[in-house]
Amino acid sequence: MNLFLLVLLNYFIRLYQYKLRKNGIDVDNIVIIGEDKITKIIQEKVNLDNRYGFKIKKNFLIKDFEKNKEDFFEYLVINRIKEVMITNPKIILENIISLKEKFQELNISVFIMPDCYDIFKSVTKKAKVLNYNFLEILNSPLMGIKSIFKRIIDIILSLIFILLFSPIFLLIIIFIKLDSKGNIIFSQNRIGKNEKPFKFYKFRTMNVNAENELEQLKKFNEVDGPIFKMKKDPRITVFGAFLRKFSLDELPQLFNVLKGDMSLIGPRPPIPDEVIEYKEWQKRKFSVTPGITGLWQVRGRSDLSFDEMIKLDIYYIENWTFGLDIYILLKTIPAVLSGRGAY
Repeated sequence: MNLFLLVLLNYFIRLYQYKLRKNGIDVDNIVIIGEDKITKIIQEKVNLDNRYGFKIKKNFLIKDFEKNKEDFFEYLVINRIKEVMITNPKIILENIISLKEKFQELNISVFIMPDCYDIFKSVTKKAKVLNYNFLEILNSPLMGIKSIFKRIIDIILSLIFILLFSPIFLLIIIFIKLDSKGNIIFSQNRIGKNEKPFKFYKFRTMNVNAENELEQLKKFNEVDGPIFKMKKDPRITVFGAFLRKFSLDELPQLFNVLKGDMSLIGPRPPIPDEVIEYKEWQKRKFSVTPGITGLWQVRGRSDLSFDEMIKLDIYYIENWTFGLDIYILLKTIPAVLSGRGAY
């Protein structure tokens, strides 16, 4: 009964607190220093939800902050600012550290959102060695028994999807044969886990001479980095454009999943010629089994830069959970149906 009453009391206290904050009471004034995407996300979250007890007074651009720090601190005092949030730490971190005493003097809390790709390249866990505390660098949370469970789920789901999509397979085969000459399935060497090559399958979406014509088209590449992407690639057939838009050409990769060369979720496997141009840090993506869909496929697909794609792949590797796999799988459906960023 005590436990129940305690939970109930806590609920009503929170409810009363939210009501106060909605009316501008018990609200801390904050400023944000930054100008990237995460800054806008934080602003929207604070403005839409008064439960946090924050009110954004101003968003300082980095150049304005660095130009006149005296005006910045004067603004903090006049507007009774309680917290400062920084979303571009790698750019201004040295300035913030040098001014830490000034923030302490004004009793202002400073929150820094780290650039995860520049600060940490791997997840870590606490480890005790020779009675000293260390941080052990892990390749990925996707290790041991978890990788076995992921493989079992891959086998079960790929079998279900093959049975479920078998009528669509049949229709696609008929339309490919009617649309253009050539094989129905396009196979290609791709690089998988531990940089091992494997045969990668897709429904054919280009003409039969596509591989020979690639060299002539490289000057029209619309993506930075070693990959080739072209919105109006002349090699793509009429039906092939439809398949690519809704990623239906990827369906034969379910058989790659059954073979164990691929997983349903993971970084996309590149071709050998691309890997030659990879920087050392970019090869981090080969530490796990490649996938049919991944984090960058649901965050913008081909609209992202090459570095953004790799960074999202590395984020997936270093922060893997079964929940993240479910999130990507569910997000893939609207991403595919929208056709955004697919070419």
